Amino acid sequence: MPIARHRPQQQNACGLKTVVLVLALVAVGELLLLLQPRHTQHSMLEMHDDARGLFGREQRRGGSPCSTRQQDQASGFSKSRHRATGTPPDLQSLRGSRLLFVTFGNKAFSEFVSNWVASVQRLQLPFLVGALDSGMVHVAQDQGWPFLDVSALVQGNSSMFRANFKAFRNMGATKVQLVLTLLEELGVDTVVVSDSDTSWLGDPSAHLNSHPTADMFISTDCLSHKLEDSWKAGHMQPRCGHIPGNGWGRAFNTGIFAVRNRKAGKLLLTRWRDLLLDPQKSTTVTYSNATLGITDQLALNMIFDAAISPGGGGVQAAPEDNHVLLLSWDAGDTLRLQPLPVLLFASGHVGFVQRLPWRHQVQPLVVHATFQRYPVSQHQVGKRARFREVDMWFLDGPEYYDPPGARYITYTHDVRSVVEEVAASPRFNGLMPALYKHLVAASYQLAAYRDALAAARMLNRTLVLPTSWCWCDYDWTPHVLERCKIRGSDLQLPFECPADFLFSLPRMEDSGVDYRVAGFLDNPQVPEAVRERKVNMQVLPYHLPPDKQPPLAALWLRMKQAQVMAAFQPFKDAPTVTIRRACPHLGRTQLSACISGLRPGLLEGFTDASEQRAFDRLYADTTRELYWCCGALAIRGVPNSFAYELPKPFSAGYQEWRAPVLQQPTYCTNAGRENQEFLAYANHPCQFLHNSTAAALAAALV
Repeated sequence: MPIARHRPQQQNACGLKTVVLVLALVAVGELLLLLQPRHTQHSMLEMHDDARGLFGREQRRGGSPCSTRQQDQASGFSKSRHRATGTPPDLQSLRGSRLLFVTFGNKAFSEFVSNWVASVQRLQLPFLVGALDSGMVHVAQDQGWPFLDVSALVQGNSSMFRANFKAFRNMGATKVQLVLTLLEELGVDTVVVSDSDTSWLGDPSAHLNSHPTADMFISTDCLSHKLEDSWKAGHMQPRCGHIPGNGWGRAFNTGIFAVRNRKAGKLLLTRWRDLLLDPQKSTTVTYSNATLGITDQLALNMIFDAAISPGGGGVQAAPEDNHVLLLSWDAGDTLRLQPLPVLLFASGHVGFVQRLPWRHQVQPLVVHATFQRYPVSQHQVGKRARFREVDMWFLDGPEYYDPPGARYITYTHDVRSVVEEVAASPRFNGLMPALYKHLVAASYQLAAYRDALAAARMLNRTLVLPTSWCWCDYDWTPHVLERCKIRGSDLQLPFECPADFLFSLPRMEDSGVDYRVAGFLDNPQVPEAVRERKVNMQVLPYHLPPDKQPPLAALWLRMKQAQVMAAFQPFKDAPTVTIRRACPHLGRTQLSACISGLRPGLLEGFTDASEQRAFDRLYADTTRELYWCCGALAIRGVPNSFAYELPKPFSAGYQEWRAPVLQQPTYCTNAGRENQEFLAYANHPCQFLHNSTAAALAAALV
């Protein structure tokens, strides 16, 4: 979002800046004390009187409107208390590292820090954890990780303090300064910083070395490998404006960046840190008159924007490397910046939603769990599940993959065939819009999940979710409805979507549902006996007489609990039971009646009424507020989402699944000017439900 101007703060700038400096230096003292030896030893790291190791002399020299006395008070405070004379043993080995991985976290994110460490340790490269609170310090100490305690500077707590703007901004300044310190004081050649919600699969050295002139590397939120592969100017697509010759649409992401030990990189870090420490520049006002808090990411983008002139053609390539940007500031300094390619340094959308690296037979080096579907308070559940789905969660041990007495039940379903069947029905005559397909698919899969969950509880088995399929991407802005894709992405419809697109994993966990994500049984950590000893159960359209039962285990629609228990009894000791398509024994005339996997309507419910009511409550609790977003801006009484249709409770009696019938929204004629663009999309119900031309256009999206 372009930055228009800074809103001046109505306060004493000098006094506030002095307070910030003093607080910073107090915290620095605590940090530098960690650089002293735990046992008597010779000095390994000398911090000079100018305290350049952290918030050093660059912060105190010229350009400040504060008085010399105020500056002396701040610097004198530093000199009188804090002077480091050595490094603890676990940091000595980091000196002069060719490549050093760094992350930050507090106790609330300790699980993700642990996974980050596990991923980096697999690469056998040195790393350092910045501990943002005492809880994280204790975790690092217990695990024996090299770490630095920077909690005093951040002034946060052990909660997820992203919502605490002051603490979050302090964390950004701390992150930047620590990188600067590692370069200047420990002589590290290249520092690679990534958020704790990243997971590494490979050593990035080869890529970094392929751009030897770059001073800094940074990830982006670009969603298109096609755009990066073509690398053409004037593509006019959002989020990929880092390609030379583009003046807008840049989306640099500080979740992953690397800085080489060069003057240009260190000067950039200094400028970045100083902006985050400036109390007069804590907010900015955009062209749309929105006030934004300047976090570390916004601060860096503002700095980059100052070096890029839209009128001059946007970003420019360095003369020696077209994939390195040459940024120049009015002060005369320059920086060579290399935007990291999305296939190797993937965002959450590129990695988990589009699965672009694997679609192109490329092993990503790292995936960053961005583009989450859940609110911040539930992010950890969604991120952990997504990492598990692509085998990038390294903390699960035998208690997860092979718990004592574990028995699993999983299933396949034919949702794609069902959606096409519905689309071919007279109601649509083949012209079924992409959004409608998605809502039908979600309803079908959630109904199948209801039966599978009920069977799992009847049989006391752990439910392994199947692959989820979606016909619409998920985003918080209505532009996604235009094509059921986020603008500028390479997504192909339909697509294998993360489980959180359809299921409320946080509610499932809160309700005690024992489940595993899709692909669990293919993980090599699952014992071979569990993976190989599978019993395949086929679903028939009706109950065959005993003398015509197929030779393989069979289920049928509308089973009672006693029948389910009897059907599974011969296989009660089987580690894994899969409900899937397996009916080649049927005659040619009967093959069309073979059901591909589990279709809704498998069960009538539970025999015991109280048990049935309890399950109905469980299913209702775990499927509350499931919807697709967004079809409009939620203003002036216009709802912006479409709820997924759920099956009726078992207690209401057996009902066959029927495709949901979407009604035209009542707001189509009076939604206000703000929503006219979105309501005019051919893929919006306001269009395709009464306009055959729009329906044809929307159906062609898939």
